[in-house]
Amino acid sequence: MKALLAGNPNSGKTTLFNLLTGAKAQVGNFPGVTVEHLTGALDIKGKKLELIDLPGIYSLNPDTLEQKVCRDYIVSSKPDFIINILDATNIERNLFLTLQLKEYKIPMIIVLNMIDEVEKLGTKIDAHMLSSMLDAPVIEISASKGTGKGGLLKLISHFFSDSGQLTHADHDDLVETELENCDLSNCDGCSNKACHKRQEPRKKHSKKGSSWKKVFEIRHFRLHKRAHWKMRAAIEKTNDAETIEHIKQSEKRYELIEHIVFHCVTRQIRASKGLTSAIDKIVLNRFLAVPMFLLIMLVMFSITFGSFVTFLSEKLDVIINKSLVELLQGGMISANIPNPIISLVCNGIVAGVGAVICFLPQIFILFLILSVLEDSGYLSRAAFICDRIFARFGLSGKAFVPLIMGFGCAVPAVMSCRIMKNERERRLTIMLTPFISCSAKLPVYALLAGVFFKGYEGIITLGLYLTGIVVAFFTALIFSKAVLKDNQSTFIMEMPPYRFPTLRNLWIHTFQRVWGFIQKAGTVLLAVSVAVWFAQSFTTSFVITDDPSQSILAYFGRLIAPVFEPLGFGNWYSATAVIIGASAKELIVSTFSVLSGDAGAATLIGDLFTPLSAISFLVFSLLYMPCLSTIVVMKKELSSLKYLFITLTYAFAIAYGICFVIYNAGSFLMRS
Repeated sequence: MKALLAGNPNSGKTTLFNLLTGAKAQVGNFPGVTVEHLTGALDIKGKKLELIDLPGIYSLNPDTLEQKVCRDYIVSSKPDFIINILDATNIERNLFLTLQLKEYKIPMIIVLNMIDEVEKLGTKIDAHMLSSMLDAPVIEISASKGTGKGGLLKLISHFFSDSGQLTHADHDDLVETELENCDLSNCDGCSNKACHKRQEPRKKHSKKGSSWKKVFEIRHFRLHKRAHWKMRAAIEKTNDAETIEHIKQSEKRYELIEHIVFHCVTRQIRASKGLTSAIDKIVLNRFLAVPMFLLIMLVMFSITFGSFVTFLSEKLDVIINKSLVELLQGGMISANIPNPIISLVCNGIVAGVGAVICFLPQIFILFLILSVLEDSGYLSRAAFICDRIFARFGLSGKAFVPLIMGFGCAVPAVMSCRIMKNERERRLTIMLTPFISCSAKLPVYALLAGVFFKGYEGIITLGLYLTGIVVAFFTALIFSKAVLKDNQSTFIMEMPPYRFPTLRNLWIHTFQRVWGFIQKAGTVLLAVSVAVWFAQSFTTSFVITDDPSQSILAYFGRLIAPVFEPLGFGNWYSATAVIIGASAKELIVSTFSVLSGDAGAATLIGDLFTPLSAISFLVFSLLYMPCLSTIVVMKKELSSLKYLFITLTYAFAIAYGICFVIYNAGSFLMRS
């Protein structure tokens, strides 16, 4: 059996998926496209239920790639039923997707999530009435707290008969259906006594007559009437019959939503707007918003490179690069294994992969803090804050989401640009994403900053991140004027209420990202570390050597080293690390570690660089080229070799130019 989990963004859909499946999920792509979905399994009555978590969408209209793919998948996959999760605190907006799903005549379970927050707001939702009006079972849960899970599982287990069809017996047993014959279009005048019985208790919740009704009408005027008049205006401007029909259908859905909420939702007037409003007065303040954002970023990097996290990295380095190496060497020597094999394992594999693994504490903390900011609702505010700034550079606040994802990895950041409807802005954002500092560059920062700027690693790293952002904005200004000329779109984004992130969700999000990093270390880094060891252990005549300066790697490194001489790192070690790092930025650290031998990467770097040339090298590593995986994804998403070539050429040129100025201007100031 197959079930689909569908819902709006920020409705708690993935939280529910993790709750039901135990987070044992597999990430996959829909056939032929790069839109991701999660797949998990549930055991129901001895049968395996395949649960597919669709991307968060607001509707099934083909406005974005995700919405089009989800619509096509619902039709083609023929699921046994759909679990539609609704944010109960914003039920009006969520019901639009619900009504569209109902039109496909697929059995459906409706899950009202965040019901605990609804109660805190003084709102009451009549689940029985909602079930009857939508002709589908409705259950109230709080996915973040795990409440209601048992009831939902029971509902799923009773939802289908052996034939896989929804039975009246199951429906009657779990949900009252007194109103199934109620005429929704004329409910106030219908003769259904059960309907009027349901309406009578609503008066008890009202403090003064029909104040709840006034609150409802005001809210719906803002939410639905605005859309209503926009649709009317659109009808007047177009003569396309298909477009007119689409708009009229949307109008009918909004009218039905208004009717459903009128009979199912009771709101009380509350003087206070709660914690969200109080916090927003500070973080969205006209004068405090940007300083607060920069302060939060500074705190994030200060914690990431704090003394305790650095201590953990140093201990991990001792365990991997000393204790483990000594243990392996002793065991292989005792087993009479040839010296080249011992060198390959200890100086190639362990040194290359271990040099990056040592920075896992910093990477874990960075991902953890980003998960806190994401789950709490702050990142949506950050997008709003950045919208006014972005607009001056030819972008909208929509670009913030991919760019902030770039802090983790540029590959999903580039892929997430599909949420942008405007083709010009989508391409422009893709071309900017490589300038954002991803987690793969973090080990490079930590290594060099730890050698030359001990105690100031957080400030140096923040400076590098800000440098990438400034260069991205500067690039956006140039590209929007010279390469991608078009009008930019408007920015509309939902700001969810602030929520306390749950430990379960934080652990799942952080673990998945860190595990992805470890998998990369176990595949790409392992393969390249072995290749680097081979290239630095053999001469051009393929004779094994203990002197890296006579190796194949040194030969090619010396050929390209003069290119980087004006930037302050014109030695073959650095030149080799830069070229190898083009495939994956972590390999810069791995290369230095393999080339350093027993001395260690920190010692080698201390001999190769000065503080000034180290800054130049860090900036160059930040800007000069995205990793190979990002380039492949960019080619697919841009659908143009022209724009890809422009991006890569520009990135190398801007990196070279900035580092040339840094090193030579710095050298001039030091001499004078």
